[in-house]
Amino acid sequence: MGQFIGPCDIAINSKGAIYVCDSGNSRIVQLQIDGRNAKVISSIGVNGESPGMFIDPRGIDIDSNDDIYVADTSNHRVQVINKNGKFKFLIGSFGASDGQFRFPYDVAVSKHGYIYVADMGNDRIQQFDMYGNFIGKTGNYTVLQNGIHCSSIACDASGRVYASVTGENIIYVFDSSLSTVLSTCKGDTSGPFYKLNGINISIVVDEKGTYVKTDAISVAEDEKVSFFGIDKTLALGPIVQINNIIDNDVIKENSIVEIIGTAKKGMFSFGGYKLEYGIGFNPTKYYIIQQITKSEVDNGLLGKWDTRNLVAGDYTVKLTAQSRGGLISEISKIVKIKEFGLPCPSCDAFHILPWTAANIRNRRSVVCGLEGNPQFGKSRCVNISR
Repeated sequence: MGQFIGPCDIAINSKGAIYVCDSGNSRIVQLQIDGRNAKVISSIGVNGESPGMFIDPRGIDIDSNDDIYVADTSNHRVQVINKNGKFKFLIGSFGASDGQFRFPYDVAVSKHGYIYVADMGNDRIQQFDMYGNFIGKTGNYTVLQNGIHCSSIACDASGRVYASVTGENIIYVFDSSLSTVLSTCKGDTSGPFYKLNGINISIVVDEKGTYVKTDAISVAEDEKVSFFGIDKTLALGPIVQINNIIDNDVIKENSIVEIIGTAKKGMFSFGGYKLEYGIGFNPTKYYIIQQITKSEVDNGLLGKWDTRNLVAGDYTVKLTAQSRGGLISEISKIVKIKEFGLPCPSCDAFHILPWTAANIRNRRSVVCGLEGNPQFGKSRCVNISR
């Protein structure tokens, strides 16, 4: 009973019992630590498709009631088992619709009762309530145009969701609703992690059982496990936020937009930030709004975006920050510059002109026929003739 074939994940309940995803044997094994030895207590499940059976289970987590959540990968579902090892209910089935899975690789339960599933075959993460009802999923963010091929997920005490993408060696951090990518943290040979295999959020203790770090990130690599602390705002890379713009915001054409947000250090010393924009939803080229700046900004002015020479359409605004160790975090917002018109030389109004090439090139505007109309409360014309 104590032998494993391809163990993939572990979780610990409130009593200190360890549960191992014994993937190759299609079961969950319960262990109890006895000094320096681990004693097998029980085994849950056998190979099969019926409730309480597993095929290639890959991920496991345990909630505050000691209920066990298993990513039953090749059965394309999540199973919930009670603390006594008895089947409770299923979440999902095979497919690509909301609430369905294709090879779910991991599951995580937040302290707020939300269930998150790494739906690897569908390149997304899905969120469910404590009863298994679908709530939401990762969307088509600028940094995730092709979805997220996530193999491991975890939640911190604040409800943020951490997702590791092994092939890309990247950890993404989402808010609890999965609606916003808070940070992207890429590792390489210079640090802070390399050959990423998985991620977990845990309490770290030393050999005497003394707490060393609370709510620490443990990152599994090919040959080691590394631990990182979580600060009160974010983890790993620099902290980046754009506060006064949300996706699909409309910006008035021919204006200067102040972009407010945060770019400051996370775990490591701050190296600097830059602010850019690109044309469309997935730009191949970016243009500078704010040159690389070494100073940190905390909910302040990041830069001023001059849109006066830009035509109406969709644009992507991207904030990128880097630590001195080379760790990069970025966040992007998609905005629409709307055709509000060209400025009138006789008043402060904007008047729509035909968007011909000549008008755009010459920035042609109208001349007022009437001024000082009292219905506007100030000097604005109502005649939009050329």
